[in-house]
Amino acid sequence: MAGLVAGSWVFAELSGWSQRTVETWGDLGKVLLPDLLRLPRTAFAIGLAVALITLILVLERFTIR
Repeated sequence: MAGLVAGSWVFAELSGWSQRTVETWGDLGKVLLPDLLRLPRTAFAIGLAVALITLILVLERFTIR
């Protein structure tokens, strides 16, 4: 419990410093995963849906009941 309180206090004390320094490094604004991968959002959404469905089917097939 003491560690949680101490960690919270340290975080609160350093939050002002981190906002002025660390959080401004590479500030690119709102960046989405499709933008980083240089894909159209529709293609990314369809690909992600296919990947998730495939993962669910594989897990269903190979999970021991």
